[in-house]
Amino acid sequence: RPRRGAAEPEVVEESAKESDEQGQVLPPLTVGQRLGITGMEVVEKETQPPRRYTDATLLTAMKNAGRQLEDEALAEAMKQTGLGTSATRAEIIERLIRSELVERQRKALAPTEKGMALIAVAAEPLRSPELTASWEQRLKDVEEGRLDAGAFYDEIVRFVRELVPQVATGPVMDAALRSAARPSKRRSRRVGDDAGASPSTDGPLGPCPKCRQGQVIEGRKGYGCNRYREGCTFVVWKEIAGKRLAVTQVRELLEHGRTGPIAGFRSRAGRRFAASLKLDPEMKVVFDFSEPRPPASRRRKTTPRGARSSPS
Repeated sequence: RPRRGAAEPEVVEESAKESDEQGQVLPPLTVGQRLGITGMEVVEKETQPPRRYTDATLLTAMKNAGRQLEDEALAEAMKQTGLGTSATRAEIIERLIRSELVERQRKALAPTEKGMALIAVAAEPLRSPELTASWEQRLKDVEEGRLDAGAFYDEIVRFVRELVPQVATGPVMDAALRSAARPSKRRSRRVGDDAGASPSTDGPLGPCPKCRQGQVIEGRKGYGCNRYREGCTFVVWKEIAGKRLAVTQVRELLEHGRTGPIAGFRSRAGRRFAASLKLDPEMKVVFDFSEPRPPASRRRKTTPRGARSSPS
């Protein structure tokens, strides 16, 4: 523990700081003051990671994002705006949760394995708020007439052209990262769309009825045209109104444009109903309730309980 000496020249202007967890503070010190050491000891401790964000603390951090930047000019630019706006910050958090990049653990927000996998392969400029800060600064320059809007646009074009090759040659997901990025089977069963399941069909189910050029193949959540990159939007979802379709029903729909009656659909009110599926003129899957009732000869004949047949 320090012991005050006799000499007291110029007084240090900085305030006293705590020296240990017990709240002990250093006495006022002066420059050039000599201190005697009466004892010392070594204390081993471990650093603790920062506490996880909650919704409230993350919203505050997004609002004051510039405080984490070392560049004073960029920090000042971010100070005016932060990340997002007061109307969009909460939705940004919810979008991260819906994308399964972040999850709530009680009150805390924690990155998922999918989120950490994305961070591992994202280009460095995309992981830092400095990119947003620099663009905010440039936008402010445009607003105040110090920079031409066309020049700023050209800067972004050059940045994208430089960034794309970096992404193409950058780190890729190994098997462990790809596995982490896939939705878990537990979550898939809870949601009900079996999003993590692998395709069960060996090949195409048939020609695409919309573009008539591609083939309908099985995906994770539905059956769609393999020419989706060319703009074909045809899809038959695996689950419709709470009913999971069989592959044979999908084949029937593709071949005949409609299916027979299917039971087990559930309305928004929770009521079960039966209906056929058909493709409308825009090749979208819709319900069809016009299936005729079976003829009278095929209807099941029943006798009311307690009734007796008359004698012949």
